[in-house]
Amino acid sequence: VYKRQYQRRVHGESQAAYQQHFGNMAVLCESRNLKELEERVGKQLKENTFDMQVNIGLLKLYRMGNKGDTVNGIRNVLLKALMNLKENAFNTSMFLVAEKYWEDENIAALRKSAELLEQAKFEEFWAHHKENKQVTKDAAGFEEAIREFVLDLVAASHRRIEGALLLKYLSVSQSELDGVLKTKALKKEGSCVLFPQAELTVAKPKVQAQTLSFEQIATVF
Repeated sequence: VYKRQYQRRVHGESQAAYQQHFGNMAVLCESRNLKELEERVGKQLKENTFDMQVNIGLLKLYRMGNKGDTVNGIRNVLLKALMNLKENAFNTSMFLVAEKYWEDENIAALRKSAELLEQAKFEEFWAHHKENKQVTKDAAGFEEAIREFVLDLVAASHRRIEGALLLKYLSVSQSELDGVLKTKALKKEGSCVLFPQAELTVAKPKVQAQTLSFEQIATVF
């Protein structure tokens, strides 16, 4: 269910997003701006901001063969993209990453993280994240951004969920979960967390097929 919900929201949009962000980038994609763009991406990591156009501009400069701090620059862009999965930022960014960089240890770790989140393997993601914290240590607000993404998917596909399971999905303590529920104005019923109705959680009326005889159809005409 989580995977279908995610796919409905972002899969199939990568090409459109790619084209959109390439519409007005002539200035950003001048090679003389390479260092400036690298610095602006680094600033996003420190200040927990996000500028998709800047990030895509940097990736395009690398793709065009401009030399800079390429591996770290790609890692930083993908790190911010992972924090904005619901905007389809990761898939859009990967369009511009040359395959020769895919097996870099840090980049491979980020690709694996995105894969686990897209497949709704939340507990596996947190285990993977714990083993690769050095990759995300420079990104302010990283874990909070991922929890927001996970909570959005759970809320979109569930009317209720066991609190103990949600603890694992978000990788938080009980007191931290209580804080999240208060912030999001979510209620509990017994051991379950309740979510407002969403498209996927609303039961749709069944349509019953009727068989009409030839005589009944003829009377219509």
